Amino acid sequence: MTNPLQLPLSKTIDLGIRPMRFTVHDHHRKSFVLQDTLIALGAELVFSSADIMLIDHDGTEYYKAFIDALCGMDTKVVIYPHGADAWPCWDGVFEPHPRTAAVLTIGSGQKEAMEIYGYPNPIYDIGWFWCEQKPFQPAQDLNVLFAPVHVLRDGFIWQDNKERNGAVFSLLLARETKLKVRLSGNAAECGIWPAYGVQYTTAKPDTMLSEIDEADVVIANGTFAHLAIARGKPTFMFDGDGRVHSDRGIPVKSWDLYSDRVEYPLQFLSCDMEANVSDDSMIADWKSRFIGEQMKPGVLASIMREIYDA
Repeated sequence: MTNPLQLPLSKTIDLGIRPMRFTVHDHHRKSFVLQDTLIALGAELVFSSADIMLIDHDGTEYYKAFIDALCGMDTKVVIYPHGADAWPCWDGVFEPHPRTAAVLTIGSGQKEAMEIYGYPNPIYDIGWFWCEQKPFQPAQDLNVLFAPVHVLRDGFIWQDNKERNGAVFSLLLARETKLKVRLSGNAAECGIWPAYGVQYTTAKPDTMLSEIDEADVVIANGTFAHLAIARGKPTFMFDGDGRVHSDRGIPVKSWDLYSDRVEYPLQFLSCDMEANVSDDSMIADWKSRFIGEQMKPGVLASIMREIYDA
């Protein structure tokens, strides 16, 4: 993730007698902009005795153990997004850790849905911070970048995700467009196979934005899709029109309560791609709520101080 902020900033986040101290568990560089912003605001990055612990999850045994081992008695645990679509994970899949004080979201749409399903802790929309946003760029050609759903670290992939990967790939091959496939994990495990004329690349965090910027159209889910939308690329998801599931196929509990507010309008498997690459009117409302405005450092400072004071 690149830092879109102009640093340094004036030091405006302190506790009166000393700077706010924070520690971080990073996930695939997703916390880097938050770290840089807090430091530029005058906060101090430490490894112990922190006022705030920024962490990307609190539900799995790994994260619970991490929090229990490194969180001091007075430390407040604050969740930043593990991924752009990780916000439903507390809707019947995981229980929040008892030490969690608040959750940060990148848009008002995530915050609204979490409030609908009854997430118990304070939720703060801090704005988009994973990259610099760009205006929408209509596709002149159909050079497609396809990022299939990836396997998990233990090699698991939910069968429905694997089948949708294959369905999207088959349709793209039939279109005979210029195609680049960004793979994270083994191709066969993802439901993808070798095909003549297709360029295959290995997913790396430091090449995400350059690959998106070079493409005319992006087909992806999750964080990568959100990045593409933020960068102004015509973007299509393929996460289905049914109930959201966790990476391991566990269904969320309250989908019917908020599905009409969160579903992305352009699903590759059920819409006309060529008819939706020239403007972003179909996704304008969704984008305003799930990408939103660029994060403002002053807003982040106020939120972190509010969390500390609560």
